[in-house]
Amino acid sequence: MMFVLSTRSPPLVCLVTRVIGPATLTMKPFSHKLHSVIIQTLLLGESWGVIRELLMTTATYETDFYGWTERQAALLRAEEFEAVDWNNLIEEIETLGRSEAHKVENRLIVLIMHLLKWAYQPERRSRGWEHTIAEQRDRLDRLLRKNPTLRARLPEMIEFIYPYAVKKALRETGFLVSPFPPACPYASTEILDDNFLPDE
Repeated sequence: MMFVLSTRSPPLVCLVTRVIGPATLTMKPFSHKLHSVIIQTLLLGESWGVIRELLMTTATYETDFYGWTERQAALLRAEEFEAVDWNNLIEEIETLGRSEAHKVENRLIVLIMHLLKWAYQPERRSRGWEHTIAEQRDRLDRLLRKNPTLRARLPEMIEFIYPYAVKKALRETGFLVSPFPPACPYASTEILDDNFLPDE
């Protein structure tokens, strides 16, 4: 295991060596920024385990994801950009974005399913159903407020998820033959409108 320590800070070298135990030390100066991050971490009362994670070069994306995320965050704060695992970091950022889109899609599926049930089972309408639709709209609105870019993509997202909403509505209603239209009958503005409840 290799740790990179600064020759400009002999006391820090001695302290880290004592904490991490036997290790291969590369006496290579690191930036003043990283040195500052380590000192600030100590002043905040963090354990030497945190410093050890900061200096470790073996916490990889494949073997220790949590350790990898902590190390990447520490490197970015210290502006040690040459040491950042950019390929995996970019992949994780893209995955995070896709995750937010999936959350919106899942919320749309549930909401449209309830709107279809409201429209095609009028005899079963209740205050409970109305409350469920309102709650789903609130949750969708919160997601869109956090991710306003996705609001512009709602029409294409609705087109994509509508068949899944129909499948879910068929399971919920028990209809043997689908009475639902082949394309979503509701505009995105109607789906989001707190005052909109469809008739068949």
